[in-house]
Amino acid sequence: MEILSILRHTHRDGRKEMNRITLLKAITTAERFLATAKVVPRVTINSITLLDLDAGKESAACRRASMDLTRILADLRQNR
Repeated sequence: MEILSILRHTHRDGRKEMNRITLLKAITTAERFLATAKVVPRVTINSITLLDLDAGKESAACRRASMDLTRILADLRQNR
């Protein structure tokens, strides 16, 4: 798997390696966000299907995963 090769690949520059680890964290966080978004109930308004973000713990988990993804992507942009 390509993600595992990212972790195994080492450089002399520790900062670049940290970026690779942050990238892996971003990938796993994005996958968690997508998984939580898939279980949020949907509502249909005027033949448009939307996520019901007031649906309880499923929507709360989706919002939390979204916040986590936002933070890890900010870290990735800042080379942390």
